[in-house]
Amino acid sequence: VIPVYVFDPHWFGTTSFGFPKTGGHRTRFLIETVDILRKNLRDIGSDLVIRHGHTPQELSSVINEVQANVVFAPKEVTAEEKDIEQSVKANLSIPIEFVRAHTLFHPDDIPYKEDTIPKVFTNFRKQVEKKSTVQPCYQKPDALPPVSVKEVGSLPTPSELGVKIIGRDERGVLR
Repeated sequence: VIPVYVFDPHWFGTTSFGFPKTGGHRTRFLIETVDILRKNLRDIGSDLVIRHGHTPQELSSVINEVQANVVFAPKEVTAEEKDIEQSVKANLSIPIEFVRAHTLFHPDDIPYKEDTIPKVFTNFRKQVEKKSTVQPCYQKPDALPPVSVKEVGSLPTPSELGVKIIGRDERGVLR
């Protein structure tokens, strides 16, 4: 098991309207979250391989270095993410298996067929709350093997990602 996170410049560019895709607060949150994930993996004997670059190329590089035989990645749902997902899949020389990871409810547990989902969120939410349950989380492993890469990589700074961090607003409830 080789956990990998790629900081892809695609997500730190601008939209077609000229707005940043990832702002300062989200960038800070992302870097802090990846740092915590790395620390948690190190606590159980593993590590997080961090790369900066385009996801298909960076992932292929790690795959070649460790001679991996399968990749597991979260299944994406929106257009840009699906485009990158397809690009990754097309550039890999090994199988990739996508798993659901970004939803509170598993799609099979939603009390609707895809073509009958209510158009109004409140109607959807009320039925889901009444008729669905959240599946239990997997237990955290007690240990994972160490990663077998030459260089695990480092966390980028916001400026390396091209993002300006906005100072904290003292009116905010949380730091």
